[in-house]
Amino acid sequence: MAEIHGVRAVIYDIADKPYFLIAHDTELNSWRFIEGERDPGEDTQAAVEREVKARTNLKSTEQTPLKVAVPVNGSNQEVFLVRCNMNSHIVMDKRYDTYLWCSQDSVEKKIPNGANRELFERALSILKRQ
Repeated sequence: MAEIHGVRAVIYDIADKPYFLIAHDTELNSWRFIEGERDPGEDTQAAVEREVKARTNLKSTEQTPLKVAVPVNGSNQEVFLVRCNMNSHIVMDKRYDTYLWCSQDSVEKKIPNGANRELFERALSILKRQ
């Protein structure tokens, strides 16, 4: 596997059913999962925790690697399923102009295809096994 330079987080919480945090990326004008860079020497687990905190102000309570690397601009991101409390106060990074906690159906409408959709499908399959 190629070297991992970044991380992506499929953030979720469970109330009566799973809800997922998606953010609107102003630069790309699309809904997506939180992502960021790994600092030199930092392991991916620490990187995803730091990036989630930096980009949303949320503290993760549980992290599950999806065991998949996503190619992004010539490097790879490792993807994690990250549980956070959806009742916590969110402060979004300037990269994102808004966010939504969504049910599965809403995520599927906002992210109809592409890499983020594939990651979402994989995250759902892991959640169903837990």
